[in-house]
Amino acid sequence: MLGTYNLKRAFGEADKSFKNNVYHTLTELKKLEGRKPMKRKSLLLLATVSILCLLTTGTALAVVSFTVYENPAAMLRAFFGENGGTHSDGVVEYSVDGQLAVSLPGWNRVPVDETLAEALITPYISAETGSVSWGGYTLTVEANLYDPLTESGLLYYTVENPEGVGGYGVEANGMFGWYAEAGQIRVYSDQAGETYMDAAMSTGTKVYLCEYYIRADIPDAMPVLNLFLCEQAADPESAYTGAGQGVKSEIRGTLSVGMENGGAIPTLSLRGGHVRVSPISIRIHEAELGFDTASYIHRIVLRYEDGSEYILLDSHAFIDNRMYALGQYGQSAQSGSISESTRAGQGDLPGPQGMDANALLGYRTTHIFNRIVDINRLSEIVLDEMVIALD
Repeated sequence: MLGTYNLKRAFGEADKSFKNNVYHTLTELKKLEGRKPMKRKSLLLLATVSILCLLTTGTALAVVSFTVYENPAAMLRAFFGENGGTHSDGVVEYSVDGQLAVSLPGWNRVPVDETLAEALITPYISAETGSVSWGGYTLTVEANLYDPLTESGLLYYTVENPEGVGGYGVEANGMFGWYAEAGQIRVYSDQAGETYMDAAMSTGTKVYLCEYYIRADIPDAMPVLNLFLCEQAADPESAYTGAGQGVKSEIRGTLSVGMENGGAIPTLSLRGGHVRVSPISIRIHEAELGFDTASYIHRIVLRYEDGSEYILLDSHAFIDNRMYALGQYGQSAQSGSISESTRAGQGDLPGPQGMDANALLGYRTTHIFNRIVDINRLSEIVLDEMVIALD
């Protein structure tokens, strides 16, 4: 997993003046080894995280234009096919005293059903044609798919350099991250999410990347995703002592993508809108459904009319078929820009402990699938012991 490359090179530090102007980012890479599945894993998405890029003068800015994406097959195979492998049995290890020491949940991916994709997804993928260049690198957004109901999306983009693209690490399952090294570049977005490499399309001079993202909860924010091309430079005066110390990032180009350019994809709204399902994700409002907001949902299963099922999450069985998940609090907590996240194979979302009643009332989690879900064939959705039947 993340141990396959040096995590100590993975993060740099941002200047305080830029931190004060940024609401939210999620370009974290956390070590998976040694995790315990029933512990709460919290990544607070505050504007003070140390991996934000610096706004500098002379930064290139481009607003991508909208056209219908004409060839989505490669994109869909990368996001929902067998990119990064077909399955993993996971790793579960116990200490000599019987305590759970390591838990990496198992997962499996399936081939893309192109007929299903054509009916539910393909018409809503927009070809975002903007690009920016700096230092021999060209950042280009190829396509974007966004679901306004669950506020989640898929961004497909490339980083190209005829002299070669380097300075990154890739895990066995395709999870991608830039090293924090002076002289290298970094690309990241201002939305919560996780990035994977499209191994089938990537070459030594052009890297294709898949970002699974969930829109940040920022009051009155426009539905726009910003993608930053950054130069990493030495920062000997930095007081930061964490991973990637002594390195800062400076924005050299920005691409702004309108999330809603492609229109609304087919969705289901259940239990008064407290459960929202699309072909790519599900959003669950726990408090409104009566779940204990000091805990979390351990099991999520989508069942089909033919009796088959998609186990999205089963903590007790160590199964996690999510590509990314994010927990978000209610309006009263938004002023603090607080969210909590987990990545594929990382385990359960943390519970919203210590929050006020208004914040807890609005607590919800969004989970991005690792396959396309045929929402027209669903018969039941299981949330722990709760079974939601579709009429």
